[in-house]
Amino acid sequence: LEVADLSGRAAERLRMENAEGLTAALANLPLIRLPNPDALLAPELPPQAATLLANARLTAVEGATAALREELAQARQEARAAHRQADDLADQVRSLERKLNSITGR
Repeated sequence: LEVADLSGRAAERLRMENAEGLTAALANLPLIRLPNPDALLAPELPPQAATLLANARLTAVEGATAALREELAQARQEARAAHRQADDLADQVRSLERKLNSITGR
C-alpha cells in the first residue's frame, strides 16, 4: 500500500510539473488570437489556460482604454485651444466693429 501511495504521489508530482510547464508555455503564446478560445477549456489543459486568455484580453482592453484616454485628453486640449482662438477672433471682430463705427460716425 505504501508503494502504491508513493507512486501515486510521484504521479501527482509529475502531473503538477507538466501542468506548470504547459501553463508557462501557454503564457508565451498570443492566446488572444485563438480562433476558438473554447479549446483552452479542454480537460487536457491546465485550469489556468482560460485564466491566461482572460488576462491577455484584460491587458488588451486596458491598453485600448489607455489609448482612448490619451486620445480624449488630446481632443479636449485641442477643443480648449480652438475655444480660445474663437474667443480671440470674436474680440478682434468686436474691436474692428468699434473702429468701423468710430470711423463711420455711428
